[in-house]
Amino acid sequence: MARERIMIVDDDPDIQELIKLYLTQNGYETFSVTEGEKVVAAAKTYNPDLIILDVVMPGVDGIELCQSLRKFTDVPIIFLSARQDEMNKIMGLSTGGDDYVTKPFSMAELLVRIRAHLRRNRILREKIEEKDQEKEENGTYLRFGELEIDLIRNLVMKNGNPIPLSAKEFQILVYLARHPEQIFSQEELYQALWGKESLGDTRTINVHISNLRRKIETDPENPRFILTVRGWGYKLNRE
Repeated sequence: MARERIMIVDDDPDIQELIKLYLTQNGYETFSVTEGEKVVAAAKTYNPDLIILDVVMPGVDGIELCQSLRKFTDVPIIFLSARQDEMNKIMGLSTGGDDYVTKPFSMAELLVRIRAHLRRNRILREKIEEKDQEKEENGTYLRFGELEIDLIRNLVMKNGNPIPLSAKEFQILVYLARHPEQIFSQEELYQALWGKESLGDTRTINVHISNLRRKIETDPENPRFILTVRGWGYKLNRE
């Protein structure tokens, strides 16, 4: 089983090293960020299971960073701060933080809090996965790697983040997803979704496919999900 990853955000190298050493000894994988401007990029790149975030950072403070992080991740965030007044704690927790530890702090106590948050997060994710499995078995939920399609809520998500699609874009994606690896010509897609012949004008299919790729693909010019089969049409890649 892979070790859980913890990102330590603090501009004090002594505190960083102390936390890093203690957590490493207790079986966690850690990495550190000292500059607030690099926190969001590091979180997206390394995908931590928990973030320890200092409130007072040079440039961008921890409160702002927490708000930015919450736009794309729901992992537990534990604030560290020398500010002990109640208003700062309320502000930190109301902007998306899960816990607030004041300096100086006990490493043993920090470890207990980390374990508790990671345990709750694992339980929550297991419940979500169980529900997703039930939906898949009932045919109301489709998953292709990081791309998820909820047929009950008409919702498409990638890496857990919702992707806004038009009604017709959603219909095209669902149709392809219900027939993975099956190739459909432009005319077949038009007839299936519009209920009539295209009379030779299938440009609207190309436009919708292009818009879909722009929204769901990491690199629309080199798509992973909706593939073009030259001379035949389009298909949804199962992998």
